[in-house]
Amino acid sequence: MMNLSSLFAIIASLALLFPKAPAQSPSATAVKPRAALPANPLALLQIASEINGLHADRDTPWHARIRWQILAAPTRILSEGTYEEWWDSPRRYRIIWAGSDMRETFSGYEQSHTGFQQTLYRTPQGLAFTGSAHVPTRILDLVDDAIRLPLPSEAGSPLAASQTTSNGVSLRCVSRGPDLALAPQSGRLASAYEACFSGNPPVLRLEQGIGIEALFDSPVQFEGRWLARKIRFLQEPGSEIDLTLEQIESLGSVAEAEFTPPPGAAPVPVSVHLPVSVLQARRIPGGLPPSYPPDARRLGIQGTVLVAVVVRRDGLVASVHAVSGPPALQHAAMVAVAGWRFHPYLQHGQPVEVEGEVSVTFTLPPRH
Repeated sequence: MMNLSSLFAIIASLALLFPKAPAQSPSATAVKPRAALPANPLALLQIASEINGLHADRDTPWHARIRWQILAAPTRILSEGTYEEWWDSPRRYRIIWAGSDMRETFSGYEQSHTGFQQTLYRTPQGLAFTGSAHVPTRILDLVDDAIRLPLPSEAGSPLAASQTTSNGVSLRCVSRGPDLALAPQSGRLASAYEACFSGNPPVLRLEQGIGIEALFDSPVQFEGRWLARKIRFLQEPGSEIDLTLEQIESLGSVAEAEFTPPPGAAPVPVSVHLPVSVLQARRIPGGLPPSYPPDARRLGIQGTVLVAVVVRRDGLVASVHAVSGPPALQHAAMVAVAGWRFHPYLQHGQPVEVEGEVSVTFTLPPRH
């Protein structure tokens, strides 16, 4: 595992490695600094998770274009391609991506000499695709980590705060020790989690987890959020995946036809469906409770919101959608569930994507 001093040195040198890209669709809503950032590490992580990345609770449709590369060494490119997405909601988006066809192995990636091109459609009825059937799904996961939800709203075991300076830039870090909650499912003790931020508001610069470090460079504001134009995922032993955010823009309007699969599109195999009680029990404890909407609190609205959720193979949430419950509480419930983490679900010893429903209950204290 690369030590932190090496990682900070890489952060300091990223500006030299990656020339600054031209501005992309500047945000009309600036991210305002706070008078002072909290000293509490969990509170700092929550603030950072709210202003970094495109979250599943946003209302404005967007379009993004990303270029990706898989490298075995700094100068040896194994594979590269493009990823383009038109997003309307967690239940409706279209992805067009193409590049070298990669095969996943136990030790990492092996290069195949064929290419792939696929269009993926997400609708309320499920997933469908046209084009290549075999694609490197790991790239989809890393795009999620890079631009959708790069930070969790909770981090399992107790957190610690620290501060360091790299090349004259002050970085505030949040870290935790080994996560014992993951050991029964993964068969191993999870390594420490750490995230480091610069400035006020806290902009994500570094994140490390289980056998992987992510470096975020050239941040840009978009619709009140911070996104990195350059993201580097460093893996052991010595492999690297780079993402470059070439374009990000809001979509003023979207046509339903753009998200409708054409005749003959093949359905994507349905994820494993888990009952409410089973999926709820697989949640890893910890984190902050849902934020009670002030208007709902004032009006005395309480109750339970049922949220449909898709959980990725690594236990992070891919999408959320409110199914039932008081409308005034649904948005807050989706925001909370989007930051949850679950034990990976195994089939034949391998983690698989699952879907199901979870409940979030809002209860007001009794009035005296």
